[in-house]
Amino acid sequence: MVANSPEHAVELLDQAFNEGDLEAVLGLYEEAAVVVTEPGKSARGTAELRSFFQQALQSGSSAKQLKTHVIEADGVALFLSHWTLSPRDADPGVVSRTFMATTVFRKQADQGWKALIDNSFGPLVLGPEQAVRNRLDQQPPWIYWRMRNQGRHYDLLLAPSQVPLSRLVP
Repeated sequence: MVANSPEHAVELLDQAFNEGDLEAVLGLYEEAAVVVTEPGKSARGTAELRSFFQQALQSGSSAKQLKTHVIEADGVALFLSHWTLSPRDADPGVVSRTFMATTVFRKQADQGWKALIDNSFGPLVLGPEQAVRNRLDQQPPWIYWRMRNQGRHYDLLLAPSQVPLSRLVP
């Protein structure tokens, strides 16, 4: 299926990922696409993407976009999103992981859109590689916190070390 916009491409990607459809996932990436597989590592080209997504799809997790924004110019689009990765059929105590992502899409000759650069980890790629990798191994890397103060909403993205445990446990 041809994606008629970057938003539609992400909708189709999430649907294919959630259904475990490897070929549909790969069909929404350009042949030379790069996907950040974890901070400091990436998969390049169809063969590496195939290997990465085969492994990722075996986890049985599902992706869901929470909030998105697109900036487009001259057939290139920057897709920004706040999204979750949830284990399928998980125990009630298992928590979904929340991420901020950046993806670059390019309009194709058939007028469809495909991903060229996919960074599902967003700003995590900026941190010192080893420190980020350690955080990923030990705990969810970020905590999304929505606050309300005097009728206004504030969305915060915090490293776990910035939040006292007593504030997270009711």
